[in-house]
Amino acid sequence: MRIWRDRRRTNFSSDDLQLLDLVGPAFVAALRRCRQRGAPSVVCHDSTLLALSERERDVAQLVSCGLSDKEIARRLGISLCTVRTHVSHAFRKLGVDNRMKLVQRLGL
Repeated sequence: MRIWRDRRRTNFSSDDLQLLDLVGPAFVAALRRCRQRGAPSVVCHDSTLLALSERERDVAQLVSCGLSDKEIARRLGISLCTVRTHVSHAFRKLGVDNRMKLVQRLGL
């Protein structure tokens, strides 16, 4: 899970900040629970998911916990470039173009 603002966009509005204040505690609690439990296991429900390599599934699981590429690299003991390659391959194999769609496609 993550909340970010594209650099090209203006700062959050006061309404945005109020909303973030409301959901912030629940967001932080959910992130803590996810990190304490570790990455959920991927359950492959169709042949498309089976197309992912074991390492691509490992990376996808950590993506689903909201870890950054840098955190995934550290946790798995691989380079940042390798993480990005695995994410890119998973996107291509599952026909998605962003992390949220990847997590949804995996059913995590």
